[in-house]
Amino acid sequence: MLYIVGLLLGGVALANQSPINARLGAALKSPFRSSLVSFTVGFVFLVAVFLVSGQYVPLTGQHRWWIWTPGIFGVVYLTSNILLFPKIGAIQAIVFPIVGQVLMGLMIDTFGWFAAKQLPMTLTKAGGAALLLFGVYVAVVWANRRELDRENAIDKSEESALELNAWRV
Repeated sequence: MLYIVGLLLGGVALANQSPINARLGAALKSPFRSSLVSFTVGFVFLVAVFLVSGQYVPLTGQHRWWIWTPGIFGVVYLTSNILLFPKIGAIQAIVFPIVGQVLMGLMIDTFGWFAAKQLPMTLTKAGGAALLLFGVYVAVVWANRRELDRENAIDKSEESALELNAWRV
């Protein structure tokens, strides 16, 4: 249970990271500067935690090439989020990366990529992914369509009012 709470708190932190970094990007007038500041602060924090923890793992032995890529993925995620958050809004900037994580997680588990334990795709997992996609459709696509319909209705009523006023003159 403690692990689940920790992961939920990590998700809360990640969701807060998006609007804060978008604001930092606007203040610094560059998403790349914002990303650099964010990763620098994270690096300094991690070095402090590393030194306090007393853990040391030497970088020896043979490693596959992809073992060094997570930092790049983090930069791509963070910088794209800083660029897109002000344009697409919070729900999309937070939900779509989660959808990508869930779908990629299913593929990693199913195929055992990156030396992960291979876990079979089940009807329950596929159903959960389908529910997630349906939820995203409702929260993003359907909600946006309703908003556009509402805006169009307001525009039409304003046009009708203008036409009515034109006839009165």
